[in-house]
Amino acid sequence: MKHLNQNLFKSLFTLISILWLKCIWDILHAYEVWSDAAFPFWFNFLFIGAGLAILPFAWWSTKELTENSKRSVDIWDHLLWLAIPLALICVSPVCYRGNIFCANHTIGTYIRLTLLIAPFILSWLYLRKNKKSLAITLLLIIGFLALIPNDGCNNQFNYWYVQRIGFSPLTYVPVVVNILLLTTSYFGKHKKLLTVLAFGVCIGCLIISFGHRLKVLW
Repeated sequence: MKHLNQNLFKSLFTLISILWLKCIWDILHAYEVWSDAAFPFWFNFLFIGAGLAILPFAWWSTKELTENSKRSVDIWDHLLWLAIPLALICVSPVCYRGNIFCANHTIGTYIRLTLLIAPFILSWLYLRKNKKSLAITLLLIIGFLALIPNDGCNNQFNYWYVQRIGFSPLTYVPVVVNILLLTTSYFGKHKKLLTVLAFGVCIGCLIISFGHRLKVLW
């Protein structure tokens, strides 16, 4: 399972990196679609800066992937696991139906509920039952499932995908980023800083959610 986790991690990290870089490209060119509704400069600066900071740092932190299921558990592990459903809760107000746990499309709701509930079950395996490798395997698989195109909202993030396939895979990218940050701490070092970054992702999700609801961003 050691090599399986490493391969899953590398594949998911590569996919997220591509999606994030594509997202940066799209928001910088959103004015071509919405000439009067592009994101404000300050948001572009923060969003791009966050992407260019988090992904390279996390990748650098795992230059030598070493899986150690006997590694001791501490408060930072608990916080990293908590940051996954927290990111889901923070990003959900962007697009929902009825309540923030129901997405506009059925598949999005299934993904949303999975990302909300599964981390608590898997964290129990990881933190209490010392089944770290199994928990990481299942978490990474869920990370891939979270990127199934599910969001039909045509906004400055999603427009390229919506115009071509009808749905975007970007809605839960912040949650998957936190999955990767947790996995990075499992394989590598810098657990405290990775925790700070994970909660920074949650704050970023809140900014996007409130920015949308208050009509500041779109």
